[in-house]
This record gives sequence, C-alpha cells and structure tokens, in this order.
Amino acid sequence: MVAQVSITYLPPLQTIFRTQAVPLLDGLLVVGVGVVLFAIIAIEKQIRLRPGVMRAA
Repeated sequence: MVAQVSITYLPPLQTIFRTQAVPLLDGLLVVGVGVVLFAIIAIEKQIRLRPGVMRAA
C-alpha cells in the first residue's frame, strides 16, 4: 500500500510512472465503496455461518 500511495502522490514517481494524484472526492468515493462492499460481505458471511440455517444441497 505504501508503494501504491507513493507512486500516486510523490512527484518524482509520478513522472517515472506517468501517474496523477487522485482527487480527494474520487479517493473518498473509492474508499467508501470498498467499505460498503466489505460490510456486505461480512454480513453475508455471518448469515451463512449462523447455526440452524438450512443450506441448499
């Protein structure tokens, strides 16, 4: 993750890898979507692991 942030935001690495900084709102949107998807998967996992839940064969 440190390398990814460095390539995205450090000017010398931006020049080498031809990247641009992600605008703040876009970055927040990406993080927000990731958090929502993580929560959905965690909830789904808890539902599947609940004892007494019938599983399809």
